[in-house]
Formats: sequence, C-alpha cells, structure tokens
Amino acid sequence: MVFPELDIVAVTTARNFCPFSKLADYISSAVKSEVALPSDPAGADLLANKIREISTRRRYDDPVPQPEIVGHKQTFEPRLLDE
Repeated sequence: MVFPELDIVAVTTARNFCPFSKLADYISSAVKSEVALPSDPAGADLLANKIREISTRRRYDDPVPQPEIVGHKQTFEPRLLDE
C-alpha cells in the first residue's frame, strides 16, 4: 500500500484475511508525528546485521536422530533449508 500523504509504503504478508481498508486504517492511525523520526545509525546497523544473519543459508551439521522402527533405523542426509 502506498500512503503518499504520510510518505509511507507498506508491504505485508498475512496468514489470515484482513480487509485492505482495515489494514490501511491501522497503518495510518499508527502515525504519531508530522515529521520524520531522527536517524539511528546504530539501530540501522543492528537491523542490517540481523537481516544478513537470518538470510544466510545454514546447513544442519547433526541430523536429528531417527527412532528405530521394528528394528530398522533410518538415516537421512542433512539438507539445506528451502530446497
């Protein structure tokens, strides 16, 4: 959604349906100031580092042990997430 009068572009995903008009009301009513917030370089760096951290693909080193079923044990190869 674009709110040119508030200088806001809002992008969202959701699991449950929410009418756009209701979502637009929530976003626009959250604005409390007529001026932009002061910059926060430390906060921006922290956010960038967290985004980088969760964006890095990781490999599982130790697969979860599988229970034995009727005397036979299955072993599965580790996989990358999102494949």
